Amino acid sequence: MSTSDAALEIARYSSLCDDFDTAVEDTGHDPIDSTSSTSQTLRNFYEGKKALEPHPPETTQAALNAGSILDNEGKASVELMLRARLKVQSKATVRSERSIRLDPKFALHRTISSSDQNTKMTVQEASHRVRIAQALDITLKPEIKAREVRWKEASKAIKIIIQPKQLPNLSTRNISTLFPLERESYVIMRTTERFYIGQVLDIYKKGAASRYGSIDCCTNASTLAFLSLRVFLLVSPSHCVFSDSESDSEDTIVPQMFSQMYRQHELHTHAQAKHILYHLGKNALVGTDSRALQLTPRSATHWHALTRTKVKKKLPTLKILAGKIVIK
Repeated sequence: MSTSDAALEIARYSSLCDDFDTAVEDTGHDPIDSTSSTSQTLRNFYEGKKALEPHPPETTQAALNAGSILDNEGKASVELMLRARLKVQSKATVRSERSIRLDPKFALHRTISSSDQNTKMTVQEASHRVRIAQALDITLKPEIKAREVRWKEASKAIKIIIQPKQLPNLSTRNISTLFPLERESYVIMRTTERFYIGQVLDIYKKGAASRYGSIDCCTNASTLAFLSLRVFLLVSPSHCVFSDSESDSEDTIVPQMFSQMYRQHELHTHAQAKHILYHLGKNALVGTDSRALQLTPRSATHWHALTRTKVKKKLPTLKILAGKIVIK
């Protein structure tokens, strides 16, 4: 080691010693005793540092219960999960602004090549200009989804079979500005297997860039994407066996019971918007026992009309999404 390197190491060691002495003095201990060992000095230093650290607050049982997603029986509750999410999520609302203008890359390209008369417009630029023209045309009606076209055709066919008063506003699924779909509302749903009553827990709408967001209410069924639902299935008169039975009698409507429980489990689902048949409002089911709830007379009329065999044949066919079958 050269003389300059040795001097540099000595200066570095001296600086470290000064920093260590300062740290020991900050802890409230006496200066380092030259007769004490290094290990004892370090022990005193860390003990003094530990004593100065603040103690973490004690976690009380009330604090644990406040953020719990478990019900009184210690089971996970979907409703409590949704409440916890609403409690911690941001209350600020962000509204996106849509800017309709020509893409600068196409405008710059057209300016540079303006002197060349033989320059042709690319397919990408032509498609882009068409989309701008469509967006700026206020007389152009928005494109109707194929799902809504099929539903309007089915609703016209159903109106021929039943009386109009049994299913008013069927073409809009009874969802409108005057009667919006909100949380805690009930809807008649269907799958490829059965009909059921769903209570809305959350409403999802598709936004830009294929992103989905939760909304408080909806006034147009065509804008919906998904629903989080509490499920109520039709049960037999014995209140213990699930059934898909129906009655085609138009004169008498037999009271039917619905249950949210299957054995010891509550029923929930995440359903697509195309499974919605009819909006019933917030007071469709009555009763105190979740295993034996009954539809109100008005809601029972809607249920009876939609579950008749003749009406079910007119409903749009539900497609089951599946991948390609590969046989090896």
